Amino acid sequence: MSYQHYERIYDFSGGLNNRDFDPLLQDNESPDMCNVVLGKRGTFETRPGIIYFKNEPVVEGKSVTSIFEYIDPQGNTHFLAFAGDKLKKATQDGWALVGEDLEEGSYLEFVTNPMTGKALFVNHNDGYWETDGNECNEVDPYEPTDDEKTEIGECAIPNDPMLIAYHKYRVWLANVSDYPDRIYYSVDDISGNTLYNYFTPSSWLRSSNPKGEGVTAIVSFKERLYVFTKSTIKVIVGSDLDDFSMIDFDQSIGTVSSRTVWNFGDHLIFLSADNDVYIFDGVSAPTKVSGRLEGTFNKISAEYKYRACAALHRGKYYLSIPESTVNDVTLVYDTEVVPLTYVGEKHSYVNSPWTLHKGFTPTQWLVGQDLNLYFASTDGYVYQYGIGTTDAGKPIEAYLCTKLIDLGTPDKVKRIRRLILDARREEDSFINIEYKIDSESNGWETLCRDVDLSKPIDRMFIYFPNSNRPLCRKIAFKISNSYLGNVFRINGFTIDMAVHGHHEERK
Repeated sequence: MSYQHYERIYDFSGGLNNRDFDPLLQDNESPDMCNVVLGKRGTFETRPGIIYFKNEPVVEGKSVTSIFEYIDPQGNTHFLAFAGDKLKKATQDGWALVGEDLEEGSYLEFVTNPMTGKALFVNHNDGYWETDGNECNEVDPYEPTDDEKTEIGECAIPNDPMLIAYHKYRVWLANVSDYPDRIYYSVDDISGNTLYNYFTPSSWLRSSNPKGEGVTAIVSFKERLYVFTKSTIKVIVGSDLDDFSMIDFDQSIGTVSSRTVWNFGDHLIFLSADNDVYIFDGVSAPTKVSGRLEGTFNKISAEYKYRACAALHRGKYYLSIPESTVNDVTLVYDTEVVPLTYVGEKHSYVNSPWTLHKGFTPTQWLVGQDLNLYFASTDGYVYQYGIGTTDAGKPIEAYLCTKLIDLGTPDKVKRIRRLILDARREEDSFINIEYKIDSESNGWETLCRDVDLSKPIDRMFIYFPNSNRPLCRKIAFKISNSYLGNVFRINGFTIDMAVHGHHEERK
């Protein structure tokens, strides 16, 4: 005995899960996807494209390793980019030189100093620099008076810092030459004025740990300065020179890349040295939120993972990681989840969805003053993300695979009659639909190629070729775009099938 059944698949909000075997996947999770984004109502669609920020490279043939944007005291916005050994700024005509002869290929880390209106930067090679967006120079050390030398100390700007932060109206420099575990802070003159160019041989704290690790990130968060090494998190507390001190926060988790550490609301999010993403609120221990992506994170290059970078934009955490020598994979995590609290337990962000993107190689992300998302790239260009249907003219290969669908009855045989597609209408766009049955190892078979999305398709009936109606216990589908620039949004689909066995309605 058999009965007809219509199975509606209209929720893809679980995102990517390449950790669990197919039988353990939630109904709304995907074992494999690329270059799709998830809608708030459970839909999925091709991710947006990228365009050139400027139509010329920053420096021909050189990777852009750093970008930064700041506003000067006159309200002018300066978009800076570093490639090769040159620091440049964006102009209407392209890129104009700001400074050169810096360490080639180095990573510049910037902050804006509100007291001077200039941007300060370091790169672990060339000392401590400042720029007004038109030219750049090494910061001139403060010349203390004799009384200041006696009461405060000689001025000694630390050598070649790697990291910089602005916290409690002071400049902090970390991981300096010969002392990778030190964090230096600028001091006041004898009149109590906080200076950005006055450091003393004793104005530092040490981030000591049993492994002798250097500082990998310093981040101002919730009125405290958090100090990361590869395997620890410490926090500098206090508000002034007399009461700064460092305490332990976590002795097992740290970060390998300062460029992955971002603030969203009441939390910090970062990539750890053990290839996982964590969030924490400054009170509780960090919580892992990347557990379902073990298949991807296990591929991170151990040698080059220090190059990982990220950004937080419109509730999404964009994390670019290297599977090779460059950041060739970008994972996107949705932070717009409200944790639920009941019976004294907090349900964290661990179930928030992830998606995976490929096709571009960021070296640093930037959320601009215009709230647009930009990234520097290894090909010498700066790009804007989220525009168009191609990656600067290159095709975007987008697809999503469902789990094997068995209606909760893997023992029952089903005769699949047809697929009823519900998708957004798109002019000049086509998709392919494939399927596989019963085994995860089976290859994909063609259900239909070049489905025309320009037709009214709120209920498009897709039949198997040659009147073949597969007999199976489980079936999975793969939906992908057909051609360059083709886009799609799939609201869902319905499987029309005959189920063999005792009639039992699935709730």
